[in-house]
Amino acid sequence: MDIKNNTLCLQQYIDKVLNEGGGIVKIPLGIYYFASSGVTRAGLSECVIKCKNNVLIEGSGVEETTGTILKPYAPSNNLPVDMFYYNNYAETDGLDCTFLKNADFKNFVIDSADAYATSYSSAGKGFMINLLENCDFENIIVKNTDGTGFGVDCPINCTIKNCAAINCGKGGAIHEKRYSSEAPGASGFGIGTGFSDEESMYITNCMAEGNFKYGFFFEHQGRFTGYYTASDARGFVVSNCTAKGNRYNFGGLRANDVTYENCVSERDKRNKTPID
Repeated sequence: MDIKNNTLCLQQYIDKVLNEGGGIVKIPLGIYYFASSGVTRAGLSECVIKCKNNVLIEGSGVEETTGTILKPYAPSNNLPVDMFYYNNYAETDGLDCTFLKNADFKNFVIDSADAYATSYSSAGKGFMINLLENCDFENIIVKNTDGTGFGVDCPINCTIKNCAAINCGKGGAIHEKRYSSEAPGASGFGIGTGFSDEESMYITNCMAEGNFKYGFFFEHQGRFTGYYTASDARGFVVSNCTAKGNRYNFGGLRANDVTYENCVSERDKRNKTPID
């Protein structure tokens, strides 16, 4: 398997579509392995694909035999690997406030079962995207990541529909074994907040199952840095979603302006509380 070529080709197609004014990059059915494209400038992770404006990445579905399966491959890697990455803000120490805009993702699976970091940070995600506007995620499964599955921070007018995060956060065990404290991140859907009062996201018909820490989690990023000072977002809605088998099914830290509608928290022996 030519994993380096897969990474190069997909990034080139995305860049080509961007240069043509935007459009769709379609990935046919099949299982595709990807190598890291290198360490991010922030130095906290490696990434496979860097997201670009006005590009829809669309697979053929999420079924095992007829779907599109994207597999980051790093069987023994020092740093965790993010499959899709955009974080200009962190990489420039807050100087570049450019949002990722109109980048959409649809109909594929990210399976990071073959990506293992030897150390843990909150990185190693299916999606590591910070500052995004008018971006939509639909019919996507993210599973077996070292960090959070859907790591989507500071969204404006974005949606996550009909998606699932399964067994994400496997690297969290490394942190807890080493430091005897709960790992940061290591969740299914992890939504960061606090950059703009315009922030809003609608999450509907999604499932979080068997993730190491939280199923659905909201967190104000001002806990970590003074760059994030907004406190009155337009709002986040989690509707008709189910969480089960996570350590905590739903939760948040300094999580303002979050509304839950018709959500189900199924408790089992792993759950400390149904909602934190």
